[in-house]
Amino acid sequence: MLALLVDPSGKIFCGGIFTTYDGQPRHLVAKLNSNGLVSNSFTTGSGFAGTALSVSSLCFGRTSGTLDGGVICGGTFNNYRGQAAKSLCKMNSSGETSTNWYGGQIQLGPMGSTGVSVITEVPGGNGYYIGGNFTTPANRICKLDLGGNLVGSFGSTGYDGQVLSIVPFSSGSGSIICGGGFQNYASTPSNRIARLSTTGLYDASFISGSGFNGPTVLAKAISGKVYCAGSFTSYNGVARTGVARINTAVAAMILGNTAAETLSTDYSTNSRMTIWPNPNEGMSITLSLSDLDPRIEQAGITLFDAFGKLVHHEVIALAAGNARTELNLEKTLTAGIYLVSVTTGDEQRTERLVVQ
Repeated sequence: MLALLVDPSGKIFCGGIFTTYDGQPRHLVAKLNSNGLVSNSFTTGSGFAGTALSVSSLCFGRTSGTLDGGVICGGTFNNYRGQAAKSLCKMNSSGETSTNWYGGQIQLGPMGSTGVSVITEVPGGNGYYIGGNFTTPANRICKLDLGGNLVGSFGSTGYDGQVLSIVPFSSGSGSIICGGGFQNYASTPSNRIARLSTTGLYDASFISGSGFNGPTVLAKAISGKVYCAGSFTSYNGVARTGVARINTAVAAMILGNTAAETLSTDYSTNSRMTIWPNPNEGMSITLSLSDLDPRIEQAGITLFDAFGKLVHHEVIALAAGNARTELNLEKTLTAGIYLVSVTTGDEQRTERLVVQ
């Protein structure tokens, strides 16, 4: 499995290189109920066709900004259920092709050998950013509206290497940060990480220096910080093996006091985070933290919904690396899957919360 997407009702879309799930035919894409059983209301029929087949990215389908029950798939394929769909297609809620998408065709022009790597919603839900290793209709990144039409105002000569991830920048500006195997954007040096405006212009205020020395995937941008993973061993000359956190509030710089510091400490392997009751009815949650770094005095608690939207945040005090607190949700959360994130210093811990 290469991609996972959970809708507000707890249903799960899966993408990858599989042909069955639990013994039932499901070609590269499957929809599961919240209990893990396959959803019989969503079928892929004859599925995808092409060479080196895979579905490596998934995104919710929207109509007029509202979720429509469908899913957009990106990967490496030539058609879906007998219809042309080169590396990108949209399915409706039953798994059939949405023939009214992209001007009546479910394709995005001729893609490169590895097709589409990432699909990310435009902040506000009015379109999509598409990234990968294609060279048409643009070099490795483009922007579509909800109807699948190419947004011409988002344009440049693009990247010179594959785009593996696209994350919205959390400042509310609508800009995005991209990671991948590229070394330049529009002929500007940007080793494996770059920030772009809503119109695709390179943001020179994001100063990454020499950048990463290996391909990079960006996980999430939270509170002016970007969490990165990949096959790199350094960022801007500072040793970081495989994982790094970057401060984007000012010139991009690695977080930490010295180049010798690592991202984890001895405390991270022993610390514990517990939330209960889980599943929950949306009333209140008890959160317990223990065996954290005793030098840390506060912890930030953040709650995200399945779309990555911030729904709750507060800061609590720690005493000798321990804390216990109650989050009173007052039934403000709808049923679905949520992510509880606790940040202490340079460490972050997450737990999944199910609201029934």
